[in-house]
Amino acid sequence: MVTLDYLNDIREQLDQWKVSCYQQIDDVYEQVQKEINIMVEKHRNQIIERAANNLESIKQLRLRLRALLKEDQIEYRLIDNITEELERIEQAEHEIDQPNIRILTEKLNGDNLVHVIDETRYPDDLFEDK
Repeated sequence: MVTLDYLNDIREQLDQWKVSCYQQIDDVYEQVQKEINIMVEKHRNQIIERAANNLESIKQLRLRLRALLKEDQIEYRLIDNITEELERIEQAEHEIDQPNIRILTEKLNGDNLVHVIDETRYPDDLFEDK
């Protein structure tokens, strides 16, 4: 039964190849997941930083407005400046981008990955070559 053992060995090789391919796919998947997580975290930090900057700007405007009200020096020109600044902050708050992350994948083509070559020579074939 050498032939059956040999065929079983070939099938075993194919099964090992399959397991190895699955492992490679899992490794690539895990790496891409990490990359996506890094991108999302970076975007989240940018949003938090923008929001903090906008809050700081609003805080500074409040302080300016309080100081002007205390000094009784409020003028329409100053109110217009403060209004414009508030509108700019509001616009900046709405301009927070959505991340533009895309994933491009390619279909695995098994036909190009595995080749079965049968080089077996049978006794009848020996006479055909001559």
